[in-house]
Formats: sequence, C-alpha cells, structure tokens
Amino acid sequence: MERIAQFSHRAEADLARAALEAEGVRALVMADDAGGTYPGLPVYLFVEPGDADLARSILEPNWPSEPQEPPPLDPTTENLLYVAPKWAIAGLVLAVLFSLAMIVLTLTH
Repeated sequence: MERIAQFSHRAEADLARAALEAEGVRALVMADDAGGTYPGLPVYLFVEPGDADLARSILEPNWPSEPQEPPPLDPTTENLLYVAPKWAIAGLVLAVLFSLAMIVLTLTH
C-alpha cells in the first residue's frame, strides 16, 4: 500500500476514502488515535501502488496531501473560550456549593 494523503481528523480521511471508493479505487484509512481518544494525531490514507496517481487526481481538487497550518488566531477573539457571563459563573458556583452541601448531609445522616 502507498500513502497518498495525511489528514488531521479521521472524518476527513473517511470522506476522502469514500470519494475514492465511489470512483472504484480501494482505499484504507490508518490512524493511531486510540479509537478517537486522541484526536488531532495524523490520519493516513493508503491505496494500492497502481492506483496512487488516479487517487491523487481524484483528491487533488478537494484535499491537500499535506496537513495545513491552522489560520492565525485573531488576538481580539483569542480568549473568548475562557470568558463566561457573570450569571453563568454564579450559577456554577451555586451548583458546586449545593452539591457539596448534599454530600455533607448524606455523610452526616
């Protein structure tokens, strides 16, 4: 088997495999991501050596054969994942305190 492409996500590799198989090219996806436990590790697409050129011509318009660098983060939105509204933080604190109170009541009775 010959490796013809590398992907960042298994779903992309599966789509590429499906595109190849729709054209009659048998393909194999190989990933060492522990069954999806460690996403983001490279996922490889293999075909028979005689089908490599055909497979590349099928995938070329749609997928690059090398992984692409992610676009640079916009500094104004880079930390938006860590910002939460004050009401959400207050609700989370109350939920944790309530849970702790329930644990203490359960253990003392």
